[in-house]
Amino acid sequence: PSTKTSNLIYDAVAEFTTYMFMKMNYDNTYHFGTWQKGIRHNLSGINFLVVGSNGRIGSRVSRKMEELGLNVVRHDVANYYGDEEAAEDALDELLKEADYVSLHVPLNDNTRDMLNFKRLDSMKHGACIINTSRAGLINERDLLDILRVNDNKFKLAFDVWWKEPYYHERAFGL
Repeated sequence: PSTKTSNLIYDAVAEFTTYMFMKMNYDNTYHFGTWQKGIRHNLSGINFLVVGSNGRIGSRVSRKMEELGLNVVRHDVANYYGDEEAAEDALDELLKEADYVSLHVPLNDNTRDMLNFKRLDSMKHGACIINTSRAGLINERDLLDILRVNDNKFKLAFDVWWKEPYYHERAFGL
């Protein structure tokens, strides 16, 4: 693909990530039918963690979220100049404080199962995870184990799956 075409793809993924954030944040605000007063959220108090923030998509997502007034927190392993332990420790701490986590990293041996049981369990109750990157960044079994115990621990928005089409008895049997 040409640079022009690839930039369109990066922009489209960043826009879709923004849409998923807005949908998750305002999903129960207003619906047609029987009117009920919705909850209005103040975006300025939201901690939005972008994992892979130096990349083509992550940097675009960061800018879009800043434009909405969110407190954008960036994490990218490249910022740690080869100190993988420092990068891992920083991610552990950032995940504990994040209201939203948006994943924008490639899937490789270093990133597979990046969000494992320990990290998922340490996240805030009600945190939201957006994954438009690769399903394997999140350990499926660990995620489902946590959701089986507490099915409202997270809000999830994925456009990637471990196996497509996605069907898993454990997921639908929560």
